[in-house]
Amino acid sequence: MRQSVQDTFIQYYSAKKEFDNEQHIRAWLIRVAINKAKNVNSTFWRKNKMSLEDYMETLVFDTPQSEELFETVMHLPEKYRIVIHLFYYEDYSVHEIASILKLSESNVKVRLSRARTLLKEKLQEEWDND
Repeated sequence: MRQSVQDTFIQYYSAKKEFDNEQHIRAWLIRVAINKAKNVNSTFWRKNKMSLEDYMETLVFDTPQSEELFETVMHLPEKYRIVIHLFYYEDYSVHEIASILKLSESNVKVRLSRARTLLKEKLQEEWDND
Protein backbone atom coordinates (compact mmCIF):
# COMPACT_ATOMS: atom_id res chain seq x y z
CA MET A 1 0.00 0.00 0.00
CA ARG A 2 2.81 2.37 0.86
CA GLN A 3 4.28 1.78 -2.59
CA SER A 4 0.99 2.86 -4.20
CA VAL A 5 0.98 6.08 -2.20
CA GLN A 6 4.60 6.79 -3.13
CA ASP A 7 3.88 6.06 -6.80
CA THR A 8 0.90 8.41 -6.66
CA PHE A 9 3.01 11.31 -5.38
CA ILE A 10 5.76 10.57 -7.89
CA GLN A 11 3.17 10.66 -10.64
CA TYR A 12 1.80 13.93 -9.23
CA TYR A 13 5.21 15.61 -9.20
CA SER A 14 6.21 14.29 -12.63
CA ALA A 15 2.85 15.16 -14.23
CA LYS A 16 2.95 18.53 -15.93
CA LYS A 17 -0.76 18.97 -15.31
CA GLU A 18 -2.46 22.22 -14.46
CA PHE A 19 -5.00 21.92 -11.66
CA ASP A 20 -7.84 24.37 -11.14
CA ASN A 21 -7.69 24.40 -7.35
CA GLU A 22 -6.76 22.40 -4.27
CA GLN A 23 -9.93 20.27 -4.48
CA HIS A 24 -9.05 19.30 -8.05
CA ILE A 25 -5.59 18.19 -6.89
CA ARG A 26 -7.14 16.20 -4.03
CA ALA A 27 -9.65 14.46 -6.33
CA TRP A 28 -6.89 13.64 -8.82
CA LEU A 29 -4.62 12.21 -6.09
CA ILE A 30 -7.42 10.08 -4.64
CA ARG A 31 -8.40 8.69 -8.06
CA VAL A 32 -4.77 7.87 -8.97
CA ALA A 33 -4.17 6.22 -5.57
CA ILE A 34 -7.33 4.11 -5.92
CA ASN A 35 -6.34 2.99 -9.42
CA LYS A 36 -2.80 2.11 -8.31
CA ALA A 37 -4.14 0.09 -5.36
CA LYS A 38 -6.51 -1.79 -7.69
CA ASN A 39 -3.62 -2.55 -10.03
CA VAL A 40 -1.49 -3.93 -7.21
CA ASN A 41 -4.37 -6.09 -5.96
CA SER A 42 -5.28 -7.49 -9.37
CA THR A 43 -1.63 -8.15 -10.22
CA PHE A 44 -1.18 -10.18 -7.02
CA TRP A 45 -4.16 -12.40 -7.81
CA ARG A 46 -3.15 -12.80 -11.44
CA LYS A 47 0.39 -13.83 -10.49
CA ASN A 48 -0.73 -16.25 -7.77
CA LYS A 49 -3.54 -17.92 -9.70
CA MET A 50 -3.25 -21.67 -10.19
CA SER A 51 -5.39 -24.28 -11.79
CA LEU A 52 -7.61 -26.57 -9.74
CA GLU A 53 -5.45 -29.55 -10.70
CA ASP A 54 -2.25 -27.82 -9.53
CA TYR A 55 -3.93 -26.75 -6.30
CA MET A 56 -5.14 -30.31 -5.70
CA GLU A 57 -1.57 -31.62 -6.07
CA THR A 58 -0.39 -29.38 -3.22
CA LEU A 59 -2.93 -30.78 -0.76
CA VAL A 60 -2.42 -33.72 1.55
CA PHE A 61 -5.44 -35.76 2.67
CA ASP A 62 -5.72 -38.14 5.60
CA THR A 63 -7.89 -40.64 3.74
CA PRO A 64 -8.97 -41.35 0.16
CA GLN A 65 -12.51 -40.43 1.23
CA SER A 66 -11.34 -36.96 2.29
CA GLU A 67 -9.73 -36.46 -1.10
CA GLU A 68 -12.85 -37.68 -2.89
CA LEU A 69 -15.02 -35.31 -0.85
CA PHE A 70 -12.74 -32.38 -1.60
CA GLU A 71 -12.75 -33.16 -5.33
CA THR A 72 -16.55 -33.30 -5.24
CA VAL A 73 -16.67 -29.94 -3.45
CA MET A 74 -14.34 -28.41 -6.05
CA HIS A 75 -16.68 -29.49 -8.85
CA LEU A 76 -19.72 -27.75 -7.34
CA PRO A 77 -20.93 -24.55 -9.00
CA GLU A 78 -18.70 -21.66 -7.90
CA LYS A 79 -21.20 -19.92 -5.61
CA TYR A 80 -21.64 -23.13 -3.60
CA ARG A 81 -18.01 -24.25 -3.76
CA ILE A 82 -16.82 -20.95 -2.28
CA VAL A 83 -19.10 -21.01 0.77
CA ILE A 84 -18.38 -24.70 1.48
CA HIS A 85 -14.66 -24.13 1.17
CA LEU A 86 -14.68 -21.06 3.41
CA PHE A 87 -16.94 -22.68 6.01
CA TYR A 88 -15.46 -26.20 6.26
CA TYR A 89 -11.89 -25.90 5.01
CA GLU A 90 -10.98 -22.36 6.13
CA ASP A 91 -13.16 -22.36 9.29
CA TYR A 92 -14.88 -19.03 8.66
CA SER A 93 -18.19 -18.36 10.39
CA VAL A 94 -21.38 -17.58 8.46
CA HIS A 95 -21.04 -13.95 9.57
CA GLU A 96 -17.44 -13.75 8.30
CA ILE A 97 -18.34 -15.37 4.97
CA ALA A 98 -21.19 -12.92 4.51
CA SER A 99 -18.77 -10.06 5.07
CA ILE A 100 -16.12 -11.49 2.72
CA LEU A 101 -18.58 -12.19 -0.10
CA LYS A 102 -20.72 -9.12 0.59
CA LEU A 103 -23.85 -11.24 1.01
CA SER A 104 -26.44 -11.41 3.75
CA GLU A 105 -25.99 -14.06 6.41
CA SER A 106 -29.25 -15.69 5.35
CA ASN A 107 -27.98 -15.90 1.76
CA VAL A 108 -24.81 -17.63 2.98
CA LYS A 109 -26.92 -20.09 4.99
CA VAL A 110 -29.09 -20.83 1.95
CA ARG A 111 -26.01 -21.42 -0.22
CA LEU A 112 -24.51 -23.72 2.41
CA SER A 113 -27.75 -25.68 2.62
CA ARG A 114 -28.05 -26.02 -1.16
CA ALA A 115 -24.39 -26.95 -1.44
CA ARG A 116 -24.79 -29.69 1.18
CA THR A 117 -27.80 -31.03 -0.71
CA LEU A 118 -25.84 -31.07 -3.98
CA LEU A 119 -22.90 -32.78 -2.27
CA LYS A 120 -25.17 -35.40 -0.77
CA GLU A 121 -26.70 -36.13 -4.17
CA LYS A 122 -23.34 -36.31 -5.96
CA LEU A 123 -21.75 -38.49 -3.31
CA GLN A 124 -24.83 -40.74 -3.22
CA GLU A 125 -24.54 -41.22 -7.00
CA GLU A 126 -20.87 -42.15 -6.66
CA TRP A 127 -21.57 -44.59 -3.84
CA ASP A 128 -24.46 -46.15 -5.76
CA ASN A 129 -22.18 -46.62 -8.78
CA ASP A 130 -19.54 -48.44 -6.70
